[in-house]
Amino acid sequence: MASTGTDEYVHDYVPYFDDLIRTTQAAVVSFRRSVGVCIVLGAAIILVSVILLARGTSWISPILSLAGVFISASLVFPYKEIEPRRARIETYLLLRRRLCKLGELSEEDRKRLIELAEDAIKKRL
Repeated sequence: MASTGTDEYVHDYVPYFDDLIRTTQAAVVSFRRSVGVCIVLGAAIILVSVILLARGTSWISPILSLAGVFISASLVFPYKEIEPRRARIETYLLLRRRLCKLGELSEEDRKRLIELAEDAIKKRL
């Protein structure tokens, strides 16, 4: 298949998708870390509560409620952010792989792939 002038322009998309993949993966790692921090904080608060309870402190109930808040936050908020980002990573990887093989595609498939890549880029803006 003959190369068109747009191929050079479209190959600029590959590094862009590499960056998108890298930053999206970093966001997933960040959210996972935040889950870990919330779980550790909740567990630490529970541990402190048990120690204080053993010493006869009477104000344990508010402390245990605080632990519940941290643990609940670790279960709900970050997870809803992680799954859509994982799906985006898969989409970006697919687009990147297809863009690397642009010269092997038919003209119709090229146009469709370019449209999909441009749509993905527009959604990020």
